Amino acid sequence: MIDEHEELTDKSVAVSVIVPFYNAADYLEECINSVLSQDVEAVVVLLLIDDCSTDGGDRIAERIFAGAGADRLCVLVRQPRNAGTSTARNTGVEMSRGRYVFFLDADDKLLPGALRAMLRAAEAHQADMVMGDVECRTGKYGDYFHPRCLGVLEGEESFAAQMRHDVYATVWNRLIRREYLENPPLRFEAGIYHEDELYCFRLHARFGRTVVIPNTTYYYRTEVPGSRDTVYTFQHVIDSFIVAKGEVVCASKNHLSERGDVVRHITMLLQTTLDYKLRISKSGWRQVWYAAGRIVPLLEPDLLGLMLRAPQPIVRRVGKLCRMAPTWLRRPVLWACFMCLK
Repeated sequence: MIDEHEELTDKSVAVSVIVPFYNAADYLEECINSVLSQDVEAVVVLLLIDDCSTDGGDRIAERIFAGAGADRLCVLVRQPRNAGTSTARNTGVEMSRGRYVFFLDADDKLLPGALRAMLRAAEAHQADMVMGDVECRTGKYGDYFHPRCLGVLEGEESFAAQMRHDVYATVWNRLIRREYLENPPLRFEAGIYHEDELYCFRLHARFGRTVVIPNTTYYYRTEVPGSRDTVYTFQHVIDSFIVAKGEVVCASKNHLSERGDVVRHITMLLQTTLDYKLRISKSGWRQVWYAAGRIVPLLEPDLLGLMLRAPQPIVRRVGKLCRMAPTWLRRPVLWACFMCLK
């Protein structure tokens, strides 16, 4: 446990690698070993957060940890209840030590030399974040996770790159300066899909320094059986509006609401959501009615105003219909919009 190494300080530890996992036994050993085999001279702490797995993943972690050398600091934390990836990651952040944190998903892995390359770039440029390339050879995303820009991105440029999707909106494969997450504290929104999208928006809205390196540092495994990303439900639709609302609030606080790239970025999420609605099979009227009821409270003037400025016609139409309707009528209006999208 970390508590057994009281002599460790934030200066002596280089990075805490945070790996939340739930029923990922088929991939966990490869993931853990990809961290333990990193050739870095600095101290690396591996934090495995078990979100109440039922497939024996904790035993796999204990076996590997028992065989790890004394120079490898490994911690297994069991959550008191299954609370989702966001809560597990937040637990990891709270327990982290060192100058940087790195988020790694349990069904993915680090590539050889990844941490060494990212740590060197971070120290050389005094970066708040370092991102590398992603190996993603198969699956529906294609080249989506490959950054379309390289080098040092300062403040405004870093934020604009995120809004243009020139850098990926995933929290994994980012080496992040730990102090950067604490002023004020930035944590994941618990219990929602698309949590990476909202987290990365808030992260880049801090206008820090991002370094994108050409090294391929991460292996992303696509379309894992049972993954929550392989099945699209109405909860995804609801959570997309929650994320959009959160991004609008963040943009307003940081005086970014009038930026065209911000409008395009947020409304693109809603367009994707409405497009995906077409893929939800056998969506009964009760399910659609429930979803509409959850979304209506989010349709406050700031979000509706942004939807009316959307470059995507489908987003503008839905926003216009909801804005024209009195509050008590918005639920059936939104329900009708969803039903017509079948």
